Amino acid sequence: MQYDLSIDQQLKKSYRFPINKTQILWIGLMPFVWINTLTVTQTQAFEATVHQFLRASQADGLLSTPPSEGR
Repeated sequence: MQYDLSIDQQLKKSYRFPINKTQILWIGLMPFVWINTLTVTQTQAFEATVHQFLRASQADGLLSTPPSEGR
């Protein structure tokens, strides 16, 4: 997944977060199909990259941190 951060229509930085999918396609492993329920879905992987992007861009000082919820 790649995120390009532009401010005032100028590219400031690009962030790349690879998403790798692993599958085992051997019929002998059919009894272990339940393991797939323990793996990350595509939606969860995408959400994780969004959070990584926000943390990285805030750490770089390009995005402000959100106000704390206690206020």
